[in-house]
Amino acid sequence: MRFTFMTIFTLFLASCSTMRAPSINMLERRADYNGEVELKTMLDDGSPLFVPQKTKPQEVDIYIHPHETIHGDYFRGGFIRSVVEGSQWELTKVEAPPVKEEIRKKNESAPKRKKRETPKLMQSSKDRR
Repeated sequence: MRFTFMTIFTLFLASCSTMRAPSINMLERRADYNGEVELKTMLDDGSPLFVPQKTKPQEVDIYIHPHETIHGDYFRGGFIRSVVEGSQWELTKVEAPPVKEEIRKKNESAPKRKKRETPKLMQSSKDRR
């Protein structure tokens, strides 16, 4: 009886572990392995793209004048560099990249390059003189 109960209970737990809801992984959705997300709407002629760029932190050089400290030590003075404002991410507006057809037309209208001729090699020692 106990063996039967343990067997049924083990089978029940095993079946529960395989019947879970499908999880949504953000990285898989963003990678678009299934081809569900269409980027063509984002790359239309009229739609701008936003590119993140990190700004430089704002730094200030502070000069401390020479003076005598409270304890009687003489401080020669000098500069201290301090960060006033940290770096930030800003979105800059960029035009959409050209479509494949525009690139193909541009390449077709470009002037053709001349094919380089290979130099002729001397056949015998008589040609060298």
